[in-house]
Amino acid sequence: MKKYEYQIFDLSPTWTLNPSKKQNELIDRLNELGRDGWIIMSGFEFMKHTVFMREITDEESDFR
Repeated sequence: MKKYEYQIFDLSPTWTLNPSKKQNELIDRLNELGRDGWIIMSGFEFMKHTVFMREITDEESDFR
């Protein structure tokens, strides 16, 4: 049976008036989370609290 874990991440960018910098920070963070196996579940309009999920193995679930 597949097992999943869920996590809420704060994707707020650092404070800047440069929209390009904010966008690049968001893309970099999303790519980092994707490489770690996280998939966005909800909350993308308001990036402050975005829910992600990823599949875990039995060995990983023993530590949670």
